[in-house]
Amino acid sequence: MNSYGKTFWTFINLLKVKVNKSTFTRLVIHHPEFPGYNAISDFLTELNIENLTFSATVDELKDYPKPQLVQFTKNGGDFAIITEANNGSVKYLYNNKEITEPVDNFNEKWNNIVLLAEKGNHSGESNYIQNRKLAFLNKFRIASIFLLLVFLISFQLFGISGGGNLNFYTIIAILFTKAIGLIVSLLLLYKTYFPVKGNFLNKICSIGKNIQCTSVLQSKGAKLFGCLSWSEIGCLYFSGGFLAVLFVGNHAA
Repeated sequence: MNSYGKTFWTFINLLKVKVNKSTFTRLVIHHPEFPGYNAISDFLTELNIENLTFSATVDELKDYPKPQLVQFTKNGGDFAIITEANNGSVKYLYNNKEITEPVDNFNEKWNNIVLLAEKGNHSGESNYIQNRKLAFLNKFRIASIFLLLVFLISFQLFGISGGGNLNFYTIIAILFTKAIGLIVSLLLLYKTYFPVKGNFLNKICSIGKNIQCTSVLQSKGAKLFGCLSWSEIGCLYFSGGFLAVLFVGNHAA
Protein backbone atom coordinates (compact mmCIF):
# COMPACT_ATOMS: atom_id res chain seq x y z
CA MET A 1 0.00 0.00 0.00
CA ASN A 2 1.46 3.36 -1.04
CA SER A 3 1.46 6.58 1.01
CA TYR A 4 -1.93 7.67 -0.34
CA GLY A 5 -3.55 4.41 0.71
CA LYS A 6 -1.92 4.52 4.13
CA THR A 7 -3.18 8.06 4.73
CA PHE A 8 -6.72 7.16 3.66
CA TRP A 9 -6.64 4.04 5.87
CA THR A 10 -5.45 6.09 8.85
CA PHE A 11 -8.27 8.58 8.23
CA ILE A 12 -10.82 5.74 8.28
CA ASN A 13 -9.34 4.37 11.51
CA LEU A 14 -9.54 7.78 13.18
CA LEU A 15 -13.27 7.79 12.46
CA LYS A 16 -13.47 4.57 14.52
CA VAL A 17 -15.75 2.57 12.28
CA LYS A 18 -15.59 -1.17 11.65
CA VAL A 19 -14.21 -1.96 8.22
CA ASN A 20 -11.98 -4.70 6.83
CA LYS A 21 -8.73 -3.76 5.18
CA SER A 22 -9.52 -6.10 2.29
CA THR A 23 -12.75 -4.16 1.64
CA PHE A 24 -10.84 -0.88 1.87
CA THR A 25 -8.30 -2.13 -0.67
CA ARG A 26 -10.99 -3.34 -3.07
CA LEU A 27 -13.10 -0.18 -2.97
CA VAL A 28 -10.50 2.54 -2.45
CA ILE A 29 -7.11 1.40 -3.75
CA HIS A 30 -8.76 -0.08 -6.85
CA HIS A 31 -11.09 2.88 -7.32
CA PRO A 32 -10.73 4.39 -10.85
CA GLU A 33 -10.09 7.85 -9.36
CA PHE A 34 -7.56 6.76 -6.73
CA PRO A 35 -5.71 8.65 -5.36
CA GLY A 36 -8.24 11.42 -5.17
CA TYR A 37 -10.98 12.81 -2.99
CA ASN A 38 -13.66 10.93 -4.94
CA ALA A 39 -12.08 7.57 -4.08
CA ILE A 40 -12.27 8.11 -0.33
CA SER A 41 -15.58 9.99 -0.55
CA ASP A 42 -17.31 7.13 -2.39
CA PHE A 43 -15.99 4.68 0.19
CA LEU A 44 -17.22 6.81 3.09
CA THR A 45 -20.64 6.92 1.47
CA GLU A 46 -20.52 3.12 1.12
CA LEU A 47 -19.92 2.95 4.87
CA ASN A 48 -22.91 5.23 5.57
CA ILE A 49 -20.61 8.01 6.73
CA GLU A 50 -21.73 11.52 5.83
CA ASN A 51 -18.91 13.41 4.11
CA LEU A 52 -18.36 16.66 2.30
CA THR A 53 -15.49 18.01 0.20
CA PHE A 54 -15.28 21.76 -0.27
CA SER A 55 -13.00 24.79 -0.48
CA ALA A 56 -12.06 26.53 2.76
CA THR A 57 -9.57 28.93 4.27
CA VAL A 58 -7.00 27.94 6.85
CA ASP A 59 -8.74 30.14 9.43
CA GLU A 60 -11.95 28.14 9.01
CA LEU A 61 -10.33 24.78 9.78
CA LYS A 62 -10.48 25.35 13.54
CA ASP A 63 -14.29 25.51 13.37
CA TYR A 64 -14.76 22.19 11.59
CA PRO A 65 -14.84 18.73 13.22
CA LYS A 66 -11.70 16.61 13.20
CA PRO A 67 -10.14 14.66 11.61
CA GLN A 68 -9.93 16.57 8.33
CA LEU A 69 -8.44 15.20 5.13
CA VAL A 70 -6.44 17.75 3.13
CA GLN A 71 -4.16 17.66 0.11
CA PHE A 72 -0.87 19.44 -0.50
CA THR A 73 0.16 21.09 -3.76
CA LYS A 74 3.69 19.66 -3.70
CA ASN A 75 5.14 16.12 -3.81
CA GLY A 76 2.55 14.91 -6.29
CA GLY A 77 -0.40 16.06 -4.22
CA ASP A 78 0.23 14.16 -1.00
CA PHE A 79 -2.58 13.94 1.55
CA ALA A 80 -2.45 14.78 5.25
CA ILE A 81 -4.87 14.50 8.16
CA ILE A 82 -5.50 17.52 10.37
CA THR A 83 -6.11 16.56 13.99
CA GLU A 84 -5.99 20.01 15.57
CA ALA A 85 -6.12 23.61 14.36
CA ASN A 86 -6.16 26.96 16.14
CA ASN A 87 -5.35 30.58 15.38
CA GLY A 88 -1.61 30.07 15.49
CA SER A 89 -0.78 26.53 14.35
CA VAL A 90 -1.98 23.38 12.64
CA LYS A 91 -1.28 19.85 13.84
CA TYR A 92 -1.52 17.11 11.24
CA LEU A 93 -0.44 13.56 10.37
CA TYR A 94 1.77 13.22 7.31
CA ASN A 95 3.51 9.96 6.32
CA ASN A 96 2.83 8.50 9.80
CA LYS A 97 4.43 11.51 11.48
CA GLU A 98 2.71 14.10 13.64
CA ILE A 99 3.69 17.60 12.57
CA THR A 100 2.85 20.96 14.13
CA GLU A 101 3.63 24.13 12.22
CA PRO A 102 2.51 27.76 12.00
CA VAL A 103 -0.65 28.50 10.06
CA ASP A 104 1.20 30.53 7.42
CA ASN A 105 3.63 27.69 6.65
CA PHE A 106 0.79 25.18 6.35
CA ASN A 107 -1.23 27.49 4.13
CA GLU A 108 1.64 27.72 1.63
CA LYS A 109 1.52 23.96 0.90
CA TRP A 110 -2.24 23.32 1.15
CA ASN A 111 -4.56 23.50 -1.89
CA ASN A 112 -7.47 24.85 0.22
CA ILE A 113 -9.62 21.74 -0.30
CA VAL A 114 -10.79 19.78 2.76
CA LEU A 115 -12.85 16.63 3.25
CA LEU A 116 -14.94 16.29 6.40
CA ALA A 117 -16.64 13.10 7.58
CA GLU A 118 -19.03 12.29 10.40
CA LYS A 119 -20.10 8.77 11.33
CA GLY A 120 -23.58 7.86 12.51
CA ASN A 121 -25.13 5.07 14.54
CA HIS A 122 -25.34 2.80 11.49
CA SER A 123 -21.95 3.63 9.98
CA GLY A 124 -19.54 0.83 9.15
CA GLU A 125 -19.08 -2.03 6.74
CA SER A 126 -22.14 -4.17 6.12
CA ASN A 127 -21.46 -7.88 6.70
CA TYR A 128 -18.32 -6.88 8.60
CA ILE A 129 -17.90 -10.17 10.50
CA GLN A 130 -18.59 -12.36 7.44
CA ASN A 131 -16.13 -10.39 5.30
CA ARG A 132 -13.53 -10.58 8.06
CA LYS A 133 -13.88 -14.36 8.13
CA LEU A 134 -13.50 -14.51 4.34
CA ALA A 135 -10.36 -12.36 4.54
CA PHE A 136 -8.99 -14.71 7.18
CA LEU A 137 -9.71 -17.78 5.03
CA ASN A 138 -8.03 -16.17 2.02
CA LYS A 139 -4.94 -15.50 4.09
CA PHE A 140 -5.11 -19.05 5.43
CA ARG A 141 -4.90 -20.44 1.91
CA ILE A 142 -1.72 -18.47 1.27
CA ALA A 143 -0.39 -19.36 4.72
CA SER A 144 -0.92 -23.06 3.98
CA ILE A 145 1.63 -22.86 1.18
CA PHE A 146 4.16 -21.27 3.53
CA LEU A 147 3.32 -23.89 6.14
CA LEU A 148 4.13 -26.67 3.70
CA LEU A 149 7.45 -25.03 2.84
CA VAL A 150 8.31 -24.57 6.53
CA PHE A 151 7.45 -28.18 7.20
CA LEU A 152 9.57 -29.50 4.33
CA ILE A 153 12.55 -27.35 5.25
CA SER A 154 12.28 -28.24 8.94
CA PHE A 155 11.98 -31.92 8.10
CA GLN A 156 15.10 -31.77 5.97
CA LEU A 157 17.06 -29.88 8.61
CA PHE A 158 16.13 -32.40 11.31
CA GLY A 159 17.06 -35.23 9.02
CA ILE A 160 20.43 -33.72 8.10
CA SER A 161 21.27 -32.92 11.74
CA GLY A 162 20.46 -36.42 12.92
CA GLY A 163 16.93 -35.63 14.12
CA GLY A 164 16.09 -39.31 13.74
CA ASN A 165 18.36 -40.07 16.69
CA LEU A 166 16.36 -37.95 19.14
CA ASN A 167 15.15 -39.93 22.14
CA PHE A 168 11.50 -40.13 23.18
CA TYR A 169 11.66 -37.58 26.01
CA THR A 170 13.49 -35.02 23.89
CA ILE A 171 10.87 -35.32 21.17
CA ILE A 172 8.04 -34.94 23.70
CA ALA A 173 9.69 -31.83 25.19
CA ILE A 174 10.12 -30.23 21.76
CA LEU A 175 6.56 -31.11 20.76
CA PHE A 176 5.24 -29.60 23.99
CA THR A 177 7.16 -26.37 23.37
CA LYS A 178 5.96 -26.16 19.77
CA ALA A 179 2.38 -26.89 20.85
CA ILE A 180 2.41 -24.06 23.41
CA GLY A 181 3.77 -21.65 20.81
CA LEU A 182 1.15 -22.77 18.28
CA ILE A 183 -1.71 -22.34 20.77
CA VAL A 184 -0.56 -18.82 21.68
CA SER A 185 -0.19 -17.92 17.99
CA LEU A 186 -3.68 -19.23 17.20
CA LEU A 187 -5.15 -17.23 20.08
CA LEU A 188 -3.45 -14.08 18.80
CA LEU A 189 -4.79 -14.81 15.31
CA TYR A 190 -8.28 -15.17 16.73
CA LYS A 191 -7.86 -11.93 18.66
CA THR A 192 -6.72 -10.15 15.48
CA TYR A 193 -9.47 -11.32 13.14
CA PHE A 194 -12.41 -11.82 15.50
CA PRO A 195 -12.24 -9.15 18.21
CA VAL A 196 -15.19 -9.78 20.52
CA LYS A 197 -15.62 -7.65 23.61
CA GLY A 198 -15.90 -9.35 26.96
CA ASN A 199 -14.57 -12.78 25.99
CA PHE A 200 -12.00 -14.74 27.98
CA LEU A 201 -9.13 -13.86 25.64
CA ASN A 202 -9.76 -10.14 26.05
CA LYS A 203 -9.61 -10.54 29.82
CA ILE A 204 -6.21 -12.22 29.55
CA CYS A 205 -4.93 -9.55 27.17
CA SER A 206 -5.87 -6.79 29.61
CA ILE A 207 -4.91 -8.55 32.84
CA GLY A 208 -2.63 -5.68 33.82
CA LYS A 209 -2.55 -1.93 33.26
CA ASN A 210 0.56 -2.21 31.10
CA ILE A 211 -0.55 -5.36 29.25
CA GLN A 212 -2.63 -4.71 26.15
CA CYS A 213 -2.56 -7.24 23.29
CA THR A 214 -4.59 -5.02 20.99
CA SER A 215 -2.13 -2.13 21.09
CA VAL A 216 0.67 -4.51 20.11
CA LEU A 217 -1.29 -6.36 17.41
CA GLN A 218 -2.34 -3.07 15.81
CA SER A 219 1.01 -1.30 16.14
CA LYS A 220 3.09 -0.21 13.16
CA GLY A 221 5.58 -3.03 13.68
CA ALA A 222 2.93 -5.75 13.93
CA LYS A 223 3.28 -6.76 10.27
CA LEU A 224 6.23 -7.98 8.23
CA PHE A 225 6.47 -6.18 4.88
CA GLY A 226 3.11 -4.60 5.74
CA CYS A 227 1.06 -7.72 4.97
CA LEU A 228 2.02 -10.73 7.14
CA SER A 229 1.43 -10.31 10.88
CA TRP A 230 3.83 -11.73 13.45
CA SER A 231 1.02 -13.87 14.86
CA GLU A 232 0.64 -15.45 11.41
CA ILE A 233 4.40 -15.96 11.17
CA GLY A 234 4.40 -17.53 14.62
CA CYS A 235 1.57 -19.84 13.63
CA LEU A 236 3.48 -20.94 10.52
CA TYR A 237 6.72 -21.43 12.43
CA PHE A 238 5.32 -23.44 15.33
CA SER A 239 2.91 -25.53 13.25
CA GLY A 240 5.63 -26.36 10.73
CA GLY A 241 8.08 -27.21 13.48
CA PHE A 242 5.48 -29.30 15.31
CA LEU A 243 4.72 -31.38 12.23
CA ALA A 244 8.38 -31.78 11.37
CA VAL A 245 9.30 -33.02 14.86
CA LEU A 246 6.24 -35.27 14.88
CA PHE A 247 7.29 -36.94 11.65
CA VAL A 248 10.90 -37.19 12.76
CA GLY A 249 9.73 -38.73 16.04
CA ASN A 250 7.68 -41.34 14.21
CA HIS A 251 10.67 -42.08 12.00
CA ALA A 252 12.89 -42.46 15.05
CA ALA A 253 10.40 -44.83 16.64
